[in-house]
Amino acid sequence: MQDASGTQQAMAEWGRLGHSAVAADLARFAALGLSATERLAAISGLIAAATAKRHLPLPAGFLSRIEGLTRPAAFVASIGEVEPARLRSDKIADALRLLDASFDRLAERLAGAGAPEERIAAVEAVLLARLLAAHRPHLVRLALLAAAAGLARPDYRPGDLVPFIPSDAAAERAAPAAESRAETALAQAG
Repeated sequence: MQDASGTQQAMAEWGRLGHSAVAADLARFAALGLSATERLAAISGLIAAATAKRHLPLPAGFLSRIEGLTRPAAFVASIGEVEPARLRSDKIADALRLLDASFDRLAERLAGAGAPEERIAAVEAVLLARLLAAHRPHLVRLALLAAAAGLARPDYRPGDLVPFIPSDAAAERAAPAAESRAETALAQAG
């Protein structure tokens, strides 16, 4: 079901219902006034939460699916670069809660309408990829790596913020190990 034709079929059958389930919350998310970095941090947290809740025991496969869906967007005009400014973790947490609840409702609504699990996963992956598609390809990769690194933490719980950009020297020293584990997970899915 992870092939392009299966994803297209899932979107043809369930995409409109899925989009309607999250549209109002995505509009609220867009209106929060987050920087590009904060938006990506919230989206990374959402991807980690959705993966942990609905796509285990194969999280790398789901992350790889999202990555594959973002590749065609590589030539699309994109939102600004990551800003080095201080991240507002309270604003990111608010955005993450909004998105997480929205995607939980999406899965419940599709399941309630009779969508099979693989179709729900496809619709969710497409909608997550659309959130990422407005950003430059290297930032999309960073967001997916952040989600994978968050999932790799033994103490991770859905809804936790994930380390999109290290905030201090200790986090910077830990980032290569987390990135290595995340890239290994993504490579194993491919």
